[in-house]
Amino acid sequence: FLTTPVKGQCTCADGKFKNSQTNICQSCTYPCINCVEGKPTGTSLCIACTESYFLDYNFTCSLCSTKIDGCITCSNANSCLTCSNEWVSIPKDGKCICPNGTFHSTVEKKCVLCSSSCLLCIEGKVPGKSECTRCQEGLYLHELEKNCKICKEFCAKCSSDNKICEFCNSGYGLNEKNDCVNCISDAKLVNCRECTKNSVTWSCSRCLDGYIFDPKLKICTI
Repeated sequence: FLTTPVKGQCTCADGKFKNSQTNICQSCTYPCINCVEGKPTGTSLCIACTESYFLDYNFTCSLCSTKIDGCITCSNANSCLTCSNEWVSIPKDGKCICPNGTFHSTVEKKCVLCSSSCLLCIEGKVPGKSECTRCQEGLYLHELEKNCKICKEFCAKCSSDNKICEFCNSGYGLNEKNDCVNCISDAKLVNCRECTKNSVTWSCSRCLDGYIFDPKLKICTI
């Protein structure tokens, strides 16, 4: 009991309840940290749980991580407050979400790395297996196979069928055939980093570091 009576009555300390049958303070059952006497007499009824647990509708403590994958603390079975280190620390809509480059595996109950060619992915139709949603530079997402394939040579970004290159690697430009060609050796633009071609001629859109484009001469100069 507490040493100081409350309103003339001896009360049990935190983490204990008074058994009305024995008149003795009994400890709450872990992970319960605060309880009262329940029914039948002599049994405890939990009213507050320790960290990482929440009080469910049966007045028992349930572990947050068994209800929400990756969750450390929660207010109920559907609302996580903080997530573990491998997850994004701030929950979204009460759930823990995986950082970019990983996906939530419902089989392993954790964040799993996407394939090395994939920038972003989600769990696919097969539980525990990933489907790519965005590829690394120089690759394109095959819509049917949901995996990453290599764009045409020297192309940095291409369409989902690899028929159209949207832009080339540094030092290359698109020609009329939608192929990436070298700005210096093929387009004959000295000291040029990025180049473009209209129907007839090439022009430099960005020079190498240390050079400036001369609009009159249409070349990169120091």
